[in-house]
Amino acid sequence: KGVAIFVEAAKLVNEKGVEAVFKIAGGAVDHNPNCLSTEDMKSLIQDSPVEWLGKVDDMPSLYAEANLIVYPSYYGEGIPKVLLEAAATGRCIITTDHPGCREAILDGKTGMLVPVKDVEKTAAAMQELLKESVKRNSMGQAARTYAAECFDVNLVVAQTIAVYDKALAS
Repeated sequence: KGVAIFVEAAKLVNEKGVEAVFKIAGGAVDHNPNCLSTEDMKSLIQDSPVEWLGKVDDMPSLYAEANLIVYPSYYGEGIPKVLLEAAATGRCIITTDHPGCREAILDGKTGMLVPVKDVEKTAAAMQELLKESVKRNSMGQAARTYAAECFDVNLVVAQTIAVYDKALAS
């Protein structure tokens, strides 16, 4: 979900001399022709500064290590779980101005929105937030607050039940 965009953006950031470690978490899916296979992923990250971790069982630890979460998705989906988890752990997020992704952050407050499939703007946002730790940390704190206020599971369940109750009452 935007892996190629992330890899190319990481290359640009690396070429600018910004010191950072770039990691991709997620296992390959060899049985789905719409997903990257293991060979595709290996080829994509070859000669790049990006490390592919494969399937990660302990995402909380990975979030704890991260300074910034970059998710340049352009696939149709709801609000990606990774963005809600990242926000809940107080991580600043860069994601695309795309349905689902854009609802997970407040642009300029909890993270940054970049245009879909725009490697240069993704790299520029990465570079800015990697260099500006105060801004990045402030956005991460705001992301945590936003996640707690808007995406807490108890709140979402209560809102869902209210929708069902209203539909049943009609």
